[in-house]
Formats: sequence, structure tokens, C-alpha cells
Amino acid sequence: MDKKINSNLILAQHMTFETDRLILRKITLDDAEDFLIYHSDPKVASLAGFGLSRNLDEAQNFIINFNFRHSLCNWCLELKVNHQVIGDVGLNLEGDGCMTEIFYALNQDFWGQGLMPEAIGALTSFCFDKLAVDVIYASAIVENKQSRRVLEKLGFQPLGQIYTINRGLPHLADYFALKGNGALKKNNEETNG
Repeated sequence: MDKKINSNLILAQHMTFETDRLILRKITLDDAEDFLIYHSDPKVASLAGFGLSRNLDEAQNFIINFNFRHSLCNWCLELKVNHQVIGDVGLNLEGDGCMTEIFYALNQDFWGQGLMPEAIGALTSFCFDKLAVDVIYASAIVENKQSRRVLEKLGFQPLGQIYTINRGLPHLADYFALKGNGALKKNNEETNG
């Protein structure tokens, strides 16, 4: 019988990740000015599905009310070269932790540089290797071609489309999933066995 994974303990032990160009770490109120840059961008907010932060107070409140409340599963993206916070990524572990949603936002000035695939690649490896997650899924509203490209580049497979609520309005969203080795092995055993 497999030992049950204590996801919260593992998440608490992994507060920081490093990639070639990024540090994924917990956001602080000191990051609010950088956070405001991309959280006040209407295009980023619309494509990522969050409300705009119009000033520093709203950015700080978003950090307190969302990022701090869900701090075990959220990381900001800090550039190693200058320590600027340029985005964030998060997980939404579901059920017994065998599946998780991944979500993210990136300052528009850094789109197309491969930074988000770098960050999400680190998190997907962590999810499969440490959290023993079987499936990671993500959604992107149909207009968000950049997000769809990020997921496809990382091997996520398209599942289909459904309508979701984004900023109070219905939007058609593409859903994608990535299966870990454990899930693939289980599926193959069930199919062949």
C-alpha cells in the first residue's frame, strides 16, 4: 500500500525554486510595485482572468487576500539578473492531491522570452516528482494564444473547450492536461491488463 503524501508539508519544504533565469519564491508586500505593473495591465488581467489592481493599495490587498491566504501553493517569478518580480504561478491541488490545476500570469514586457515555460516546467517536475500528482491541468481563454503555446510547448494535451466565467463574463476556454509517469503507467496497465 502506498504511503499517503503530506502535500502541505512538502509544499512548506519547497518555498523557493530556481531555474536558469528565475527564482520562484513567495511574494511579499515589498513586491507590490512590481506586482502592480502586470496586475494593472488590462491585457494581462483579461487573459489571465483576474481583476485589475488600479493602485498600490489594491495590489497590496490582492497580495494579502489571495497570495498570502494561499501561500503554500503560490510563487512569484523573480528575474535573477535584476530581482524584478515579473509574474506569478500557482497550484490548486484537488481531492487527495492526485490532480492539480496550474495557473499563471506574466508581465507583458516579458512575453515571448520562454520565461513562463521555464517556470511552469519547474513546477510540473515538482508536482510529479515530489507531490506524486498524476495529472496537471490548465485552462486558457481562447483569445489567449500565448498561454496555449506555453502549455503545448510543455507537452500538455488539449482536452476540449468549455465556457468559464472570466471577470464576470462567460468566455470560451481551452483546457489542457499533462499526465505524469505514474498516471500513464496506471492507464496502460488498465488498458492492457
